[in-house]
Amino acid sequence: MKYKIINEKEYKTTEWSGGKTSEIYIYPENSVYSERNFGFRISTALIENEKSEFTHLEGIKRSLMVLEKPIVIINESKKINLDIFKEYRFSGSDNIISLGKTRDFNAMTKEGFTGEIVYLEVEENEISIINKKSSWIFIYIFKGSAEINGLKINEKDTFMLWENDEKIKIRGVKRSDIICTFIDIK
Repeated sequence: MKYKIINEKEYKTTEWSGGKTSEIYIYPENSVYSERNFGFRISTALIENEKSEFTHLEGIKRSLMVLEKPIVIINESKKINLDIFKEYRFSGSDNIISLGKTRDFNAMTKEGFTGEIVYLEVEENEISIINKKSSWIFIYIFKGSAEINGLKINEKDTFMLWENDEKIKIRGVKRSDIICTFIDIK
């Protein structure tokens, strides 16, 4: 198992038309989001405007999970109510408008990669096991703190692992809201 702990202060934060985005990880690591030369990208975003238009990203599949307050997504003409900790998948070429201010978690994948976001709630001293195998796994501690395979991960930090064939043991140091992202090569 290879792993890396990515601290919140290492995230790359930039502005977008609806607020701010914090890039947790981009692959390959020398990729530049604005050049769209990545295979996948993991990030959080703060939606600061009551009505926001999502960036048009041709050729990119997107998964989004609302972390704080429910919002409404309008995809083309279809209205979707997004509750917290529910994943929503869509094409980056879709015309997306969001209604409401919130914080969300995002996975973007290009051809050759797939992504899935899963919410996990872990109570203090509770142990949860992840058995799922994936090319890359990102475990983002949204609220609380946890030990992952014996290593303490603080709130807003991310535990990233790859080349892993072991079960992942998560123990709540505090009650925690955890976002797990699984990225695979097709």
